[in-house]
Amino acid sequence: MSQIINHCYMHTIFSSKDHQPLFKTQELRDQLKEFLYQKLKKLNAKAYAISISEDHIHLLHQMPVEASLDQLIAEIKLSSSLFLKKTGQVELGNFHWQKNYGSVSVSHSSLSGVSLFLQEQEELHKTVTYEKEFIAFLKKHHIDFDMQGLWD
Repeated sequence: MSQIINHCYMHTIFSSKDHQPLFKTQELRDQLKEFLYQKLKKLNAKAYAISISEDHIHLLHQMPVEASLDQLIAEIKLSSSLFLKKTGQVELGNFHWQKNYGSVSVSHSSLSGVSLFLQEQEELHKTVTYEKEFIAFLKKHHIDFDMQGLWD
């Protein structure tokens, strides 16, 4: 019997369109976080940590064998949009996720460090904007990017 062994972990970040601060209440962030944990589990992409700020999300997750990263993130964005519309807690008439996202691989030995970083997001965003954090994330991981279109 053949089997596929997968230990590919990812740190993925994406934002609401135009960085709208929609996730203002802790109650909504907690509901969305629980939804995302369950959705990732169903997609065979176990979540190790999730951080939700007012305008963006960090996911620390395993990559499923069955899907590409782009397919996984598209499904997460679609299903979470539908979930958010059902809650009625966010004005979603014009709600969209940012088209782009950032994702880097994480070694198994770094999971706890990245998880701790995600736990400290609330404190970080008292002084650092999402835009500055995302650009620092890209630079830290030596990812080339073009400022034009970065926030689509």
